Amino acid sequence: MRILAFRKVAVDELSRSRIESCLDTEQLERWLGNAMTAEHIEDLFK
Repeated sequence: MRILAFRKVAVDELSRSRIESCLDTEQLERWLGNAMTAEHIEDLFK
């Protein structure tokens, strides 16, 4: 969430809930990598 905020990527409530409730560390790591270049929240989940 910090990276997305730093990059000024808008995060809707559904996406925030999806991220915060995820317990899969591999998925979280993929999202972390995607967050580095995401321009839109949809880019995070690709």
